Amino acid sequence: TSTSTSTSTSTSTSTPTPISAPAEVAPKVERHTYLPVAKAAEAEARVVQRPPTVAPRSPWHAHTAALDAARGPQPLAEFERLFAEHYMPLRTALELGLEDASAKESADEFRHTFARSYSEAFPTFVVTGKRPRLVLDAPEVAGRIARLHGARSVQLLMVDGMRYDLGQLVRETLAVRLGPQAMLADEGFLLAALPSTTPRQLAGLARGIDGLKMPSNDTAEGDALGGRTGEIVRRVRLGSRDILKLDLLESGVRESQGGAQAQTAGHFPALARRAAEAIVRHAATLPARTLLFVFGDHGFFLDARGEAHQGGASPEEVLVPAFAFILGMVQ
Repeated sequence: TSTSTSTSTSTSTSTPTPISAPAEVAPKVERHTYLPVAKAAEAEARVVQRPPTVAPRSPWHAHTAALDAARGPQPLAEFERLFAEHYMPLRTALELGLEDASAKESADEFRHTFARSYSEAFPTFVVTGKRPRLVLDAPEVAGRIARLHGARSVQLLMVDGMRYDLGQLVRETLAVRLGPQAMLADEGFLLAALPSTTPRQLAGLARGIDGLKMPSNDTAEGDALGGRTGEIVRRVRLGSRDILKLDLLESGVRESQGGAQAQTAGHFPALARRAAEAIVRHAATLPARTLLFVFGDHGFFLDARGEAHQGGASPEEVLVPAFAFILGMVQ
């Protein structure tokens, strides 16, 4: 799976690493706080609803204004906040049919600026060792959360193609379906290595930072399984480590594309709900006090024809969600 930009996983035990960005990105704002867990039905209704054609001072004006006001070098935490609170809601609305030229211009400018910044910064990660939290850091991040909350075991579940908006719906549905027997321990972001494809992230998970020093080689190792097989949480061997992988979102987005952009985007809530149900079925097999760390490997950019593109440095390709549930914890 394919291409991307920069951000760090925000956990309770880590501090985001700042990078310099071109002059077009982000005002001074307080650190991003995550949205509260909402009911899955409410989350789905919010995403499915097609936004109408809007006037200049529409509800979307605040998102446009925030992106337009973003200027100067900023730490990745500020990119995360802008991305989560303003860019992604605006991008989702545009994909679902919002007709607003200024909104599209602002979102596209943020996307291009972010992609340029991350593409320029990424080569330095291997050379200097200074980097944000990448997908390859998922085992370390999950281990820290597990120690903090006294978990007895950890399982890493990588959801192929889990873009940020899909991840939010998956997390919200999981919180409802798992109920009081599971506790949401932490959530944040990871960044996909470039190119933002599945094989590239698997190489990083298998070999750590050394995996980024090797030439990118997109092999069948990262192919997503489709059909009913894609709904099964399967085990993948990566060097000395096993992780779990769910292919449903990646294969589902691929199978739903081919129509208009809004038509493809309209399938996302149902796909997220199916992915959450697959994770719930797997969670039911795990012992109490297991920390289930769910994370994306990359996202995708949806073009005007409704086709998903991966491998780039756009924010929706690079910034992926990560969240941890501790199972068997009565709240």
